[in-house]
Amino acid sequence: MQACIHSEYRTNQTTRKILFPFTNKIFKSQVYAICPPTVPNREELLDRDPKTGIAYPKDSSKVLRKTMLGSWRYWRGGVVVLYTWVLLIGSAWL
Repeated sequence: MQACIHSEYRTNQTTRKILFPFTNKIFKSQVYAICPPTVPNREELLDRDPKTGIAYPKDSSKVLRKTMLGSWRYWRGGVVVLYTWVLLIGSAWL
């Protein structure tokens, strides 16, 4: 019985390791096809030196832009930790 359970566990782990990246890549490509990211043209992010013709990045293109969607990445961890603590404390009082 124990060998059967262990075998089933290994099969599930292998399936997750193979199927998740595969399905993730499929869905990611479909999302990009439906709503592609908005990226400015490369030349808009560069300043050309008139003498040499060499393009240097603008100062504005070197700075990371902070958006609400980007900040959710950091808030999400805090929300999960708070929710976990509420569940732990709440279940201890029951």
